[in-house]
Amino acid sequence: MKIFSISLPIFFSLFLMLILFYIPTITAESPPARCDNASTFHTNLEILLSSLPWNTSLHNGFYTNTVGQDPDKAYGLALCRGDATPDMCYGCIETAVGEILSQQCPDISSTKWDVHCMIRYSLINFLGSSRTQTWDYVPNPNNATNPAQLEKILGNLMNNLSTRAAFEPRTGMFATGEANLSSPSTLYGLVQCIRDITPGDCYSCLGDAISQLPKCCVNKEGGRVRGPVCIIWFEISSYSFYGASTIEVPAPSPAPAPAPAPSAAPSTDETTRGRDHNLSRIVIILIPAIVIPIIFLVIVTLLRIMKKKTSLRKKKTSTSAMDQLDGSDVLLQIDFEMIRVATNDFSDENKLGEGGFGPVYKLKADLTSMLLLLFGTTCLYLTIKQA
Repeated sequence: MKIFSISLPIFFSLFLMLILFYIPTITAESPPARCDNASTFHTNLEILLSSLPWNTSLHNGFYTNTVGQDPDKAYGLALCRGDATPDMCYGCIETAVGEILSQQCPDISSTKWDVHCMIRYSLINFLGSSRTQTWDYVPNPNNATNPAQLEKILGNLMNNLSTRAAFEPRTGMFATGEANLSSPSTLYGLVQCIRDITPGDCYSCLGDAISQLPKCCVNKEGGRVRGPVCIIWFEISSYSFYGASTIEVPAPSPAPAPAPAPSAAPSTDETTRGRDHNLSRIVIILIPAIVIPIIFLVIVTLLRIMKKKTSLRKKKTSTSAMDQLDGSDVLLQIDFEMIRVATNDFSDENKLGEGGFGPVYKLKADLTSMLLLLFGTTCLYLTIKQA
């Protein structure tokens, strides 16, 4: 018995020494295990995160970006709270980025919330998606004095704010408001969505967040339900925990002018007067269009008749002179200069006498005796007598 009691402590001592001898030791200087994706994805992630602070503050508190090519492409998003100034936005995002990059091996997908901003990145494309898989709860440690009243008023306030944030374009998917309680304090609320989703998706996300309130902040004076797509926040306080919105949303285009109201149907008398007026206008237009061409035709016809009468009168005069000639005579029209030479410049020696149509001269020609009848000063008509 004595031998057994002595050998047992020795045995355990030897056993412990053997275990300690064969277990490898890890010192503080030993390097941690490297990330599987460190070579490409984390290089892209570092470039992506470094672009977020400045661009988010410049783009009205919301910015998305991608860096690299698949399968190592980094997708990122940054959102500042709707009441954060550009300086507050820049500082919040810069701090969050520094905390992520300070990790030895950041996760390949993560969402980081701060009081005034949120950053989300991933190896998988989530941009434009409203899917929310996890929620983060931040309850106020203080209990509410009237939980039943708070539950009713809080539900109404959050529902109203969700509708405003989702469907009022000028809110930029951010809305704040307050409600009075029976106590001297006031209930303040805030809701916000990322801005690359549809209004319907924003409203749905905020509704899901409201449904998480019992898990987060039941009977509490305040709390936050945060997700990668939206956030809700309420506090019972004597002062507001948020400021005025700094989101600058372009004014909506002016609505088109309303169509003029249809006028009342005109009475029978007004209709009759209108028809008479239209008929008078038609008559006034048609009369000149018809009369003017008729007058023009009449004038043209009269001119033609007068011209024809003049022509007949001249023809008749010529016929009368021709009637005085013998039927065997031949009527000739001779150049005036030729007649002047033939009559010896109309000398009295060749003048036979005066007739009804002017002086009559004679001239001699071979085998021919001609009588000259002078009309005016332009034309001469001769009767040729055979010798």
